[in-house]
Amino acid sequence: MGFPENPQAIDLMIAFPFAKAEVYAFLREQAKDDESKEGAGALAMPAGYLFSDVGDEPDPDEDVIETCIAAMDAVGVSAGLFNLNDRAIEAKRRYPERVHFSLEVDPNDVMGAVRSIRTAHADHGIKAVTTFPAGCSPQVPLSDAKYYPIYATCVDLDIPVCPTVGVPGPR
Repeated sequence: MGFPENPQAIDLMIAFPFAKAEVYAFLREQAKDDESKEGAGALAMPAGYLFSDVGDEPDPDEDVIETCIAAMDAVGVSAGLFNLNDRAIEAKRRYPERVHFSLEVDPNDVMGAVRSIRTAHADHGIKAVTTFPAGCSPQVPLSDAKYYPIYATCVDLDIPVCPTVGVPGPR
């Protein structure tokens, strides 16, 4: 068996183009160095020392769903796992076989996270739960007891937990 002629990938960490400042604000709150904080000479994103090309701001008139689908087509991505939000719901309506949902949770609100997982699974069929322990405020280790009800809920619903674990810091 040779290599497939038209390989397709599923992107598990994809997002539509977005306005960076509002999304990265939660990371800036925890920054310890001046370069990562807002102000003169601030990095485009708080971890800009690791990620120097975070993309351009979308044009206000741009259909970011179509921009994203076109980019997926250009590199052979057949489907993506998008964080559940209104834009992703609209994209799923347009491209039901290509858009799948995940739900980002913060274990600092344990029962709120559990309720959100169950609701998102029932209403939208989420395929995974994501979490960013270093991005929580306060930060929460993956082994913290706050995560146990979240893990148990995901086991009960037969969906994976996909944590972001590779962001070092603070500098």
